[in-house]
Amino acid sequence: MSSTTNPNQLALNPNGRLLIEPSEGETRSGTFSADEELHEAFKASSSRGLVALASRRDKSSSWPSEWVFWREFADSFLALLAHSPEVAEDRSSTGATPIPHEAFFDLSLRIPAMRGAEYASPDVFTKLWRELDELARSSAPEAGGLKAWLRQINPALHLLGKVTLHLAENKRSAETPFAFMAT
Repeated sequence: MSSTTNPNQLALNPNGRLLIEPSEGETRSGTFSADEELHEAFKASSSRGLVALASRRDKSSSWPSEWVFWREFADSFLALLAHSPEVAEDRSSTGATPIPHEAFFDLSLRIPAMRGAEYASPDVFTKLWRELDELARSSAPEAGGLKAWLRQINPALHLLGKVTLHLAENKRSAETPFAFMAT
């Protein structure tokens, strides 16, 4: 994965499509050079780009705010999908992931300064959410199901909503030598 030499920025076009564009030399907090994989993903579609962005977990503290915002948007979708009954029961996908319409109005007010931020609206967020859902459901069979697809993006996603019991030794008490801990 080679990275490009100039910093990149995300831009939202009037049709609600996310694109990677070269930064135009403005001074910004944090810079981000998108590698070829991210460029190709965003060229293919907004949803593929968002999933590729969600799979990134390194050095995000130095990312510009729009990259973090859009990764959090994708993470919200993936977390809700991971909590769906079909993923928990590891069965085939039957319906769409619920759309949190009430949150999209808030997102359109919280979008960071970026090229095309004026086009952000609840309708744009709904469109991108549906694209993510379509991508997940079309890619899942090839990956071995939604649970396996989520694991490819972020291995921790399959643990969401699960309770793990641990048997812990309690050396301080002879009466209760063991205890259960839930995480």
